[in-house]
Amino acid sequence: MTIQQARPTNGTKPHGSLATEHETISVPTTIMKRDGRVVPFDIERIERAITRCFASFDRQPQKPIEEIAQHVVNIVSAKTHGA
Repeated sequence: MTIQQARPTNGTKPHGSLATEHETISVPTTIMKRDGRVVPFDIERIERAITRCFASFDRQPQKPIEEIAQHVVNIVSAKTHGA
């Protein structure tokens, strides 16, 4: 099963969905923080975290940060589908 990359937008537009061979998987529009707050999903936060991670090791990723972040979104979306 493959997931097509669908970069979510930040702001008021709906995030869309990711299509697979067998089903459609929705990209999250909100997330629940550890303290219980529900906040809008923002892929840029994932990108910043990945950037800080590489910087802490004084390394540069082989792939663009945006592509790595999109893979994270795809995996999380697939794992939480139906949960």
